[in-house]
Amino acid sequence: MILVRAFQETQRPEAREFYSNGTLTSGFARTLLWLLKDFPILMIDPSDPELKRIAAPFFKKFFDRSKKLLSLLKEQNVRLKERKYPVQVQMEEDRAPLFKIENNERIPLNIENHSSLEAEKLSPSALLRPVFQDYLFPTIAYIGGPAEIAYFAQLHPWYKEMEVDQPGLHSRASVTLIPPVTRKFLESVHLKPEELYLQEDTLIDALLDHEGMKQTRQEIRNLENTLKTSWKRIQEKALEIDPTLEKNLQTAERKMEYQLQKMERKAFLAAKRKNILLAEQIRKAKNVIYPDEKPQERYLNIFSFASRLPEMIHQIYEQIEWDTKAHQYIDL
Repeated sequence: MILVRAFQETQRPEAREFYSNGTLTSGFARTLLWLLKDFPILMIDPSDPELKRIAAPFFKKFFDRSKKLLSLLKEQNVRLKERKYPVQVQMEEDRAPLFKIENNERIPLNIENHSSLEAEKLSPSALLRPVFQDYLFPTIAYIGGPAEIAYFAQLHPWYKEMEVDQPGLHSRASVTLIPPVTRKFLESVHLKPEELYLQEDTLIDALLDHEGMKQTRQEIRNLENTLKTSWKRIQEKALEIDPTLEKNLQTAERKMEYQLQKMERKAFLAAKRKNILLAEQIRKAKNVIYPDEKPQERYLNIFSFASRLPEMIHQIYEQIEWDTKAHQYIDL
């Protein structure tokens, strides 16, 4: 219901219409067909009963070999963890990567509880789905994001055991979209998009042209250097008099360093208050490029740019460099 409400509230009446009647599946399909109307695209409903009947041998083979498959998965997970690779799905030992469909709901299925289930009443989980789809539609190459490809790392032993050819894996393009207003601001302050990944205070600090702040910093640096030199001599003399003073001297040194840092921070905040507009502009740009300190493509969906759809799809397609694995910035 949250997804339906989100699409009903979007600025595009087309999206609201797609989800105003029918199922989530049909709404999602109609949305994709609208967005990609100028591109060749084939859509398959994985819940189609006829597809499930075609896949009956697949489900039978899975249940016949389920114990071996789960054992292989457990071993593969150990290997991945040893190599510091992510494990996308943690399986319970008695749980199958399948659901049974009952009253239009997906119910988790135990490994032993399957003998009387028809293929039409089975639904693969996210873990089994790649093998299932490659059984139905043998695939030469699969293009996916980091999470999707990580599934294949887990499932590699299953392909061989299930006698299904695993496709070649290729990473999708990694992209950040930059609206004109954001690009104009970045150019005005000579910032690169990737520099917005820095902390906000660090950015403001680098961009502030505040002579008083510069002088304050330089004086604090000079004082710190003088203090280090003088304090070393004081420590040496004090310890000659009483070696037990070492801990007290260390504490005093930390307090002096803290006060100098506090002084610098207060000076910075005072300069920052005089540059509220710059701070707000940086914050807005970060919310576009690096929202909530996450990659844009992991935080915003395409309807965050609803007013530019579906024409924006062509802009992206024309600018993407397909032969690079580097992250790309695309101007809208």
